[in-house]
Amino acid sequence: MWKTVYLKTACERCSGHIEYPTELAGQSVECPHCHQPTPLPPRFVSPPVPFRFVGVVTGPCGVWIDPQKWERASSEENPIKIDFNHKKGEAYAILIAERVSFSMELLKKAAVANAKKAMPDVKIASEEKRVVKGKELLCLKLTGTVQGTPYIYYGYYYGGSGRSLQVVTYTASNLFDEFKQDFDDFLNGTRIGQ
Repeated sequence: MWKTVYLKTACERCSGHIEYPTELAGQSVECPHCHQPTPLPPRFVSPPVPFRFVGVVTGPCGVWIDPQKWERASSEENPIKIDFNHKKGEAYAILIAERVSFSMELLKKAAVANAKKAMPDVKIASEEKRVVKGKELLCLKLTGTVQGTPYIYYGYYYGGSGRSLQVVTYTASNLFDEFKQDFDDFLNGTRIGQ
């Protein structure tokens, strides 16, 4: 017997709570509070099975990676952070999982503040909600310059259930399109919980 999985979001107009079955992800529905059309976050598909799971020590979360494209940057065990290098070089990823719950808004502010340390001129290029394996995530694309070179940071952020997770990919702006599909596959391999 199949059990319907429900997701939660807030109306963009009135901030009212909306609960909906996963089948409706990416569609527009009428808000039960303000009765205005409200777009639901799209659902993103995980990469195919030959991927390998890499998780953090602090709990049941991590990413499924394609070992043909990605490798851990070092073998050192950090309980909350894992760095990755793309095997072609010039593209990178980082996973940070903490047992502290932050709101999505606080995580967004923290992401921008952290990016400012490397890119003082950082700007949010795009921001959207996405649903991966039933979890609503914030997708941010940040742009700025690192030592005179334009960079793009592209990642997923999650806050809730007594934990926060940041999964971020990055490369020089001129290389972003070349690595975009690999970045999407990496990000969509994000797992939170069991």
